[in-house]
Amino acid sequence: MTTAQRLAWFQEADFGLFVHWSTSCVGGVEIGWGLGRREVEPAVYERWMDEFRPSAYDPDSWARLAAEAGMRYAVLTTKHHDGFCMWPTDQTDYHVGNTPGGQDLVGPFVEAFRAAGLKVGFYHSLIDWRHPNYRIDHYHPLRDDADALAEPRDWSVYVTYLHNQVDELLSRYGKIDVMWFDYSYVAEDGEVMAGQKWQADELLAMVRKKQPEIVINNRLALRYSFEGPRNGFTPPDWMQYGGDFDTPERYVPGEFEPERPWESCQTMSETWAWNPRDKEYKSAEVLVAELEQANRYGGNVLLNVGPKPDGLLPEIEVARLREIADLRK
Repeated sequence: MTTAQRLAWFQEADFGLFVHWSTSCVGGVEIGWGLGRREVEPAVYERWMDEFRPSAYDPDSWARLAAEAGMRYAVLTTKHHDGFCMWPTDQTDYHVGNTPGGQDLVGPFVEAFRAAGLKVGFYHSLIDWRHPNYRIDHYHPLRDDADALAEPRDWSVYVTYLHNQVDELLSRYGKIDVMWFDYSYVAEDGEVMAGQKWQADELLAMVRKKQPEIVINNRLALRYSFEGPRNGFTPPDWMQYGGDFDTPERYVPGEFEPERPWESCQTMSETWAWNPRDKEYKSAEVLVAELEQANRYGGNVLLNVGPKPDGLLPEIEVARLREIADLRK
């Protein structure tokens, strides 16, 4: 299958649902970054899995809301930078199967959105601060912990873990339409955490073999076409790992000539995951205007929601999706 054939549905999709959800919602802090910014201690963050009981989880209702709002695909966080896995992975004990609820959250999501006629995708972090072999750098929550810094770390073990988890996700849940990796960067010491640091050649080959029709975002690489060359990566270095589409984050580009298909991932408020202190929500009119601007220049919007610990979507986010549905009629 050619790249154009794979992307045909994506370039007509216009609008999708992003779901950022992890045990971070128990503490009401930003997913992953609440840990990375050291707003909470790692031991406290980890204990939140013992309080994670999404007993009201109803992905069918989410799928109905998304479909009514005109969304045509949905992407779920399977693992963020914190390392917590939303499916019962065989690779670690830090997963939803070991929470009080114990249920797989990925499988029902996939089934619900497929049944509603939407395409389905997985967000998966390349970063994993909990893994004992992940490199400690300036983002890592243990960056000032002398004992952690003294521990030996084998990067090859981590990369194998990363690949095995992606293999699980693409093998267990049937046809998956989007693989949304996050993200590549340069550490303060100059180490390039991108491309072959992730064994990207092998990872991309495995993803394509498992899911030949899947579309893949650009975050195995450093250079996004909206921002120009950065950190010394220029084509063909970037193009080798650039996937199928670009991902400007929390902004919609203005008038421009896009180099490739693109999607703007957007929050309704100031944070990605559920945070009861975040009251700064955009109006439905503003969200629809952003969507219309993106569509005008050939892009999609992936609009985020952040479920609460019980599995319900915040009332204001449900209201916004319904208001968007009314405005788009």
